[in-house]
Amino acid sequence: MPIKSLQNASRPALPRLGKLRKGGQKPARGLGQDLTYFRFTAEDGNPEVEAAFREIYGAEPAMLRIYLPYADVSSNFESWMEQWGGGERLIHRCDGEYCVKWLGEDGRYVFDPEMTLRHPCPFQGNTTDRNRCREVGRLQVVLPELWEAGYVGLVTLETHSINDIIHIDSVLRQTAERTMNKETGLRGIEFILRRKPVRISRPGGANGPAMTTKWLVKIEPTSEWLLAQLELARQEQMGILYRREAGADAVATAGDEVPDDEETAFPEPADEMEDGQDAVAADAHAETVAEPPSANGSGDERDAGEARAVGEASSATAGWVADRAKVSELMALAKSRRLNKDSLLAALQVRRLGEITYGYEEAKARVTRAAPMPESELPF
Repeated sequence: MPIKSLQNASRPALPRLGKLRKGGQKPARGLGQDLTYFRFTAEDGNPEVEAAFREIYGAEPAMLRIYLPYADVSSNFESWMEQWGGGERLIHRCDGEYCVKWLGEDGRYVFDPEMTLRHPCPFQGNTTDRNRCREVGRLQVVLPELWEAGYVGLVTLETHSINDIIHIDSVLRQTAERTMNKETGLRGIEFILRRKPVRISRPGGANGPAMTTKWLVKIEPTSEWLLAQLELARQEQMGILYRREAGADAVATAGDEVPDDEETAFPEPADEMEDGQDAVAADAHAETVAEPPSANGSGDERDAGEARAVGEASSATAGWVADRAKVSELMALAKSRRLNKDSLLAALQVRRLGEITYGYEEAKARVTRAAPMPESELPF
């Protein structure tokens, strides 16, 4: 795109369908009534979208199933201090100290997203002016049922509660830290958005702060996602445990005098499984295939042959490990479950594939029971 002003413009990739609001319709003066549910208003008052929302969620939905459209927290959730004038016109937007957008003297907006101009907020430290800037948070969400009904776009949850803003930001940051898939981040995680009554403290009069009940916004990942993350963490810890045990065995063996002919020089699988799983499959093949000793060989050769025969006998019940096709199929299954080498070996309860003594179907069952693959794309 050659037009620089269009290249640098920050516009959402999807249209905005409307807003989720916490309060009722504003009267001529003052604020709208605090509601116990989400009130939806369509962009440009589109009656078709509003009708679809009411048909799907009802007239007064207090809980919604949502997804987030972007991977990182800041793209999904923004919070600013804003001052609005008559006619619903933005006068300035700031972070409490410096402005990122404001009306210039010529009546045109000035944009300074990096705050390089250091244009100060006109209300710094002023908490008594009724026209001062106030907190506002905007969360971009996807309502999957609306998408399924043919209305594809984003819906903005808008809140002016500092309690809501702190809560939403905290939950999203904690969720982003917990997710195992950093590339997709918050995308693909199902959240529950609800209204909930909470006792909070509000500035009072002569008697000081007073307690009151407000219907705040609460957001949380579904229990299914949280349980999946716990299982992934458990698998990772099991992998660490097996690595530690393997390291202890290596230290214990290092001090023993073992004849060269009895050492088993099998390479370990690659740290991360790659396409085709060639490294691990080759490992399994090397551990189970050996040349028979020569009948007329020397004593050293016969000893080495006996050692190899013992190794073959120990894996006789898992002869499938020598079948490269079956090993590759098992590796492909592990990859589809997003298991790395350590997680795979932990699921199989061995330190290397050559130690498997059970059948192929049992191995597949163990891999299938391992932690499922995290969601990576929006499911619609």
